[in-house]
Amino acid sequence: MAAQNLNEMLDLEVRLSEVPRDGRDYDFEADDAIKELLVEETKLSSVEAFKGKITVRPFRGGYQATGQGTAIVEQACVVTLEPVKEDVTLDFERIYMPGKPPVVDVPPNAEVFVNLDSEPDQDWFEGDYIDLAPMVVETLLLSLNPYPRKEDAELADIQDDDDDSNESPFAALAALKDKK
Repeated sequence: MAAQNLNEMLDLEVRLSEVPRDGRDYDFEADDAIKELLVEETKLSSVEAFKGKITVRPFRGGYQATGQGTAIVEQACVVTLEPVKEDVTLDFERIYMPGKPPVVDVPPNAEVFVNLDSEPDQDWFEGDYIDLAPMVVETLLLSLNPYPRKEDAELADIQDDDDDSNESPFAALAALKDKK
């Protein structure tokens, strides 16, 4: 439900009848309510800024959305759990085609070749508008560092207890067996 609210609050619905042949620019900037909802939905520590510009133009019977954006976010360090600030650069590129996605009939256990370098991601739409908000949020999440680490953060050396250093789990099981 909150993801739907996030899409509605970003308000990036593009009416296709308003897109000229040479394209149209759509700017967005997250206000405080959107930033709070992003923090809630993504488990980020905070979102200080999130903005960008996307150009939508007709393309091969569909529409192409390209653009750039920036975000300043804080995530928890994977070592210390302290906040780590990150400046994120976003590159948007998606092709929207009319209709429903084709159903691919692949037999079970068949090999499927996916060329990730071929073309930008493709989405499908029905009706007279395209919602860019899911692509924008998805691009943000995929652009984040999955393992944020504070500078000079290191794992503490693990020290074994001196009492248990000579005893293995099997030795403990053998001692239980001897008691019977």
